[in-house]
Amino acid sequence: MADPAGCGDPARFEVARHLRTPLHVCPVHLGPSLLLADGVLWPPVISLIRARA
Repeated sequence: MADPAGCGDPARFEVARHLRTPLHVCPVHLGPSLLLADGVLWPPVISLIRARA
């Protein structure tokens, strides 16, 4: 998975993970993070952390 920190889009979602810190991802990386990140809960727990301005 590409490093989301290198993405130019702001993080808008937090993805909960088992025994790991949550992921903060932009809309572009939300799908790949659900499929490829370690420890993602199923069904996924996704929170909106920042609404579009």
